[in-house]
Amino acid sequence: MKKSILLLSLVLMLSNTSELYSQEQTHKKRVLKKAPKFTQRWGFSTAWLIQNAPFREFTSYQLDQLIYAQGINTWDMGDSATGFAFGFSYDLTAKNGVMFRMQGFIESTGWISGVFDIGTGIRIPMSLRNSFFSIEVYFSINQTGGTLTRIGTSLSPTKDEIPFYMGLFGFKSRMAFEFPIAKGKYFITPYVSYAVYPWFKTTTKADFFLNGFERGSLIDAIQIGIEFGSKF
Repeated sequence: MKKSILLLSLVLMLSNTSELYSQEQTHKKRVLKKAPKFTQRWGFSTAWLIQNAPFREFTSYQLDQLIYAQGINTWDMGDSATGFAFGFSYDLTAKNGVMFRMQGFIESTGWISGVFDIGTGIRIPMSLRNSFFSIEVYFSINQTGGTLTRIGTSLSPTKDEIPFYMGLFGFKSRMAFEFPIAKGKYFITPYVSYAVYPWFKTTTKADFFLNGFERGSLIDAIQIGIEFGSKF
């Protein structure tokens, strides 16, 4: 009888030890499984575009003193021009909220241009669960192109049109509120951004003027939009 009791006690002890060991290993596995250092996001956005100094006229004075120009019919609202912007974005965010972000847009207030931004910012948690407020700054490139038509006549054989490409270089700021949807995997983000482009480069070899100016703060743009995206 005593032997049976001792044997039963030994079996129970071994069972408890095995269970404790299994729990310890499971706990260790859970501890070893760390959260990723970075979170990646992609998004698509649409926005209302306002330009206080929109593209209104491109002009080039060629070396043979001929003038080539292109006038633009803007979608005016008072002294400003309004239009649309469609874009995409990708960002990489660290656990401390610091992010690296790239975004691109097609913009138009009467003349289409492409915009590419690369920058950084910080994503700050809000009181609402899984919601964030972000402040961002970018180096921004606004690029466009087309053809300029000859103004007037010429006695010598000349082209009726000349192609051009123009790149504007400037800076952009952005503020956004990110709210989770669909169990937190997807998000929706209302935002506002402001860009200014102080200088530009063109492919024309002669003098080139944008809205009558050769240098200076030529174009600025405000976007009021909404972005939809997902984490991955």
